Amino acid sequence: MHPSDDELLEHARRQAGQPLVSALRSAWQAGYRAATGRRATPGRPPFRDSPEGAAALARIAQLRATGLSYPAIARKLDAEHVPSAAGGPWRASMVHALYQQTKTENRTNG
Repeated sequence: MHPSDDELLEHARRQAGQPLVSALRSAWQAGYRAATGRRATPGRPPFRDSPEGAAALARIAQLRATGLSYPAIARKLDAEHVPSAAGGPWRASMVHALYQQTKTENRTNG
């Protein structure tokens, strides 16, 4: 069960005196993603494990193999209307993070 916005606001008020890291950890445990402010979805796979994410990762790997930079890949994904994890425009940092995670997983699994 997700906390309501009112519950999150009350939770934030109670945590206001805590250091930032502690407050962010507390918000995460309450069911909110610190980076986006969106509610986390329990049981939902990470973006890279979803069908949309897998397709995006395959396209990123394909474009990276052609020598494109991360900013160029982000622009290309936006032009191709490939959905991002956040639902907004792609950023070079998002492309880089997903690409690096995939490379790391391939090294540890292969």
